[in-house]
Amino acid sequence: FGAGVAIAVALHNIPEGCCVSFPLFYASKSRIYAFLVASASGLAEIVGGLVGYLIISSTEDEGEADNDPLFATLFGITAGIMVAISITELLPSALRHDPEDK
Repeated sequence: FGAGVAIAVALHNIPEGCCVSFPLFYASKSRIYAFLVASASGLAEIVGGLVGYLIISSTEDEGEADNDPLFATLFGITAGIMVAISITELLPSALRHDPEDK
């Protein structure tokens, strides 16, 4: 299960890196800048994963992993952040670029 998730995340990062770096390259005309920003974005995910792992592993009681309430809380926080970003950033940007909803 863990190896499959790791492979899926790694494959997901390829198009995500393109989605981050292509607009930056076309806006700045600098391959180095686009590469560095996309790399920083990818490194932030690794750091976030390690922080999450440390939080979850610190709550285990001697091999007994009953972290369901913690998982539920973290998933709820993450979902709330994603909804907030969608409503406050993505939706207004979409309406600015297509006010007639075509």
